[in-house]
Amino acid sequence: MISVITIVKNDKKNIVRTMRSVLSQDYADMEYIIKNANSDDGTTEIIEYIKKLYPHKKILHINKPDLGIYNAMNQAVSHCKGEWILFMNSGDTFYKSNTLSSIFKNNLYPRSGVLYGDTVAKGEAGVGLWKANLDLIRKKMPFCHQSCFIKRDLLVQYPFDEQYKIAGDYSNLLDLYQANVAFVYIDEIVSVYRLDGISSSNFTLRHKEKENVRRTHGISETNVFKKIIWVVIEKIKELLFKFLPNKILLLCEKLYIKIKYPVY
Repeated sequence: MISVITIVKNDKKNIVRTMRSVLSQDYADMEYIIKNANSDDGTTEIIEYIKKLYPHKKILHINKPDLGIYNAMNQAVSHCKGEWILFMNSGDTFYKSNTLSSIFKNNLYPRSGVLYGDTVAKGEAGVGLWKANLDLIRKKMPFCHQSCFIKRDLLVQYPFDEQYKIAGDYSNLLDLYQANVAFVYIDEIVSVYRLDGISSSNFTLRHKEKENVRRTHGISETNVFKKIIWVVIEKIKELLFKFLPNKILLLCEKLYIKIKYPVY
């Protein structure tokens, strides 16, 4: 069985798209876990309404408080019964309706611990293809978390570090990688990842957490000068995107997509 988890809090604008994408998968042996942090904007009612439209699907709606996204993810994992787990958070979708069957119909990958594929990154200003590259794992996230499947037993053994607000998934992947878990690349686009708009991204926190993850895994940048330069660059980016007009922000986002992801 495959367990798909969606983490959500007060996101009625996007939860419908994600739920429909997951519940439209043609793979029969799937369960859907929705971890909802007591949303009070109408998200809870939407989840219950859509749940009733799919009475033949295995859907579990967990609606209770949590201590942040990684605490919510750990809570959801404890309810999963599937051998493989994938996180498809609110706003993100599968690339196509037969993604799961295409990957698992003829192979359950018994000797693998992590399966990962490619991702379509989609923002207001454009679309790009995020090609997975495990060789980058010592530097940054090597692929999109929404495009990787992890064995449930491994997520129980190596839970997400709840001290993080952004980089807990990166920390978890490094835990698995350094434990010599088998990572297997799937030559498929797994998900469509929604870029929230780099204008609202907390570059400083993201860089700080990433470096903390690398340091705790013994791979931190040792060049002090480089560390200072990166911190300054991230802070400048954060300030620019905080004060620039929307039109310029969209142009910056378009450039960002073209640079980070090849044209899709």
